[in-house]
Amino acid sequence: MLFRLPWAMLLFLTIPLSAAAQVKLAWKFKQGERFFVEDVVNVRQTIKIANSENRQDLDQTKISRFTVLKANPDGSVLLEQKIEAVKVKVSGEGPDADTKILQQFVGASFLIGIDAKRAVTRFDGYEQLIKKIVKDNPVNAKLVRALMTEESLKAGIQDLLAVAPNQEVMPGKSWTGKTTLPLGPLGTLVLVNAYKLESINKASKEAKITMTAKASYTPPGPNQDLSLKVTGGDIRLEKVAGTFFFDAVRGRLLRSETRHTLEGTLKVVIRDAPIEMELHQEQSLKRRLLEKNPVEK
Repeated sequence: MLFRLPWAMLLFLTIPLSAAAQVKLAWKFKQGERFFVEDVVNVRQTIKIANSENRQDLDQTKISRFTVLKANPDGSVLLEQKIEAVKVKVSGEGPDADTKILQQFVGASFLIGIDAKRAVTRFDGYEQLIKKIVKDNPVNAKLVRALMTEESLKAGIQDLLAVAPNQEVMPGKSWTGKTTLPLGPLGTLVLVNAYKLESINKASKEAKITMTAKASYTPPGPNQDLSLKVTGGDIRLEKVAGTFFFDAVRGRLLRSETRHTLEGTLKVVIRDAPIEMELHQEQSLKRRLLEKNPVEK
């Protein structure tokens, strides 16, 4: 079974620059506007149990259409996200099942409420997605919910918004963001992302932002009603790096690339048998925002 560990510290001291160098980095939404987000994810994962080692690779391209349904005077907005396309290639143990589940995302839609501080306050559509995935095999609902939680889907939206601090910044300025990333039956990672404005293009106002991150791991609680139960261990987030390009005039991300490595040693119980599991995962995410659906001719 492939456990997809979804996917975002230090505050840097900087020399003050003149106020003229400042620019506001904030998402801007206009009612009725529409844009597309292309996510290209590559995962290389190895799980070791006793003397057995399983390698699993995933390459996924997902296209989402976002529509601004409402932009309120207080700065809050209501978005609709619709999954337009998913292309998946999986190799290793259990590729067929994983591919089928991921492709069930096509056509799914979510209503997303965002407040003036760009925090996600509403996320509707999760239950409809679960029903779609498990319609032919309802007994899998518990497992699907454990592997793909509502919080993990919300975390993906929050990660998209987090790069802009929603305030005036200047080159050399750093800011942080804290998010909770559920890992399904494996527990939870609390991420602290450190962003830094490296430069601003004077003509285009395109901002280059870099990111590093740290994380702390919390095992799942005692009430685990699954065949796999985590009883202890640790997961570490290592080698995290990201580069983002943000349009300060239009108020939106242009493109980004992030990479991270996860290392972990966990004590688990599978069907009442205690074992130790070693996890190694390398993941990259390339993202870009587009005016048109790139898969349409």
